[in-house]
Amino acid sequence: MHRSLVLRHQYLITAICFLLCVETLVHINSYDVTRPPEALDAPFVSGCREPDVKAPRENAAIIMLARNRELEGAVKSVKSLERQFNRWFHYPIVFLNDEPWDQAFIDALTSVSSGKATFEIIDAGMWGFPSWMNKDEARRRMKKQEERGVIDPFVAMARAGKKYGYTMALWELGTTVPTMFRKVSDYKRERRIPSTSLWKAMIDPSWAPLPLRPLMSWLGSRDAYGDAWNLCHFWSNFEIADMDWFRTPEYREFFEFLDADGGFYYERWGDAPIHSLAAALFLKPEQLHHFEDIGYVHEPFQSCPTNAIGAQLPGSETFGLGHWDREEKGGVGCRCTCDPRGGGPDGFCLNRLKQAVR
Repeated sequence: MHRSLVLRHQYLITAICFLLCVETLVHINSYDVTRPPEALDAPFVSGCREPDVKAPRENAAIIMLARNRELEGAVKSVKSLERQFNRWFHYPIVFLNDEPWDQAFIDALTSVSSGKATFEIIDAGMWGFPSWMNKDEARRRMKKQEERGVIDPFVAMARAGKKYGYTMALWELGTTVPTMFRKVSDYKRERRIPSTSLWKAMIDPSWAPLPLRPLMSWLGSRDAYGDAWNLCHFWSNFEIADMDWFRTPEYREFFEFLDADGGFYYERWGDAPIHSLAAALFLKPEQLHHFEDIGYVHEPFQSCPTNAIGAQLPGSETFGLGHWDREEKGGVGCRCTCDPRGGGPDGFCLNRLKQAVR
């Protein structure tokens, strides 16, 4: 009798373990990203093309955050932008600062900008701490974190129905945003926002069985069910976005929800992960665009396209003479020159996010 009871308990335990394993596998498989039947985000162009200077322009502007002391770097960046793109299209450039502009900065940047240059000041209410915040506590947390160590892309984005474009994807530092993903995922759950394939691409589902999985939620960057944000996000140092999207009620409500929490100050919530997670919440994967044909450098990283074979227009009067890196099969670049000392970001992160579109 005793032996029979022991066997029954063993069978029961085995059955429970089996069911828990099955449930865990089903849970993990629920985050598989469904690949589209065809690529949803091909490059807008491969190689060089003569710029159509007579084509209509989009209602767009180039925005740069800068300070007076960054004059040399700002001039260098705008000169590069003009040389590679804006000398033909003359889009206005808006410079934003939190203090009055030096006349030397205004004169220098106006002289190198082919479009209208505007110099605006962001008032303290928009730039600094909000009135309700414990400023000493915010500074204390900041200190703690510090101790831890050519085509017209605006027109192309509009024609393709794209809302957000980027050049790089990187891993966020989890210690700087420990509660941000929990706030975002709570917002998603409370408003019953369905999971897109891009959202799933940003999640590392928990391997813990169901009874233990919610306990994982006490760890950083996890939702209430214990599943983790993989920390991969679009880098916003270079981004092209449809401002109408940022002005939508759903985005503004989402941002105001996060802003009221104080994590932008108490932790280090940045625009890059916020834009990335918002895109995963509110946009379709085909509304995002990876500018793999645009070179961009932000030390220590660079995104430098390989040049398209037979598409560099060596005899072009518009582009003139010049030198560029060798042309390679599969390249999409136009007269790109890469710094051999520069390193690219981890390709695994970018490929993880692009599962949703290719």
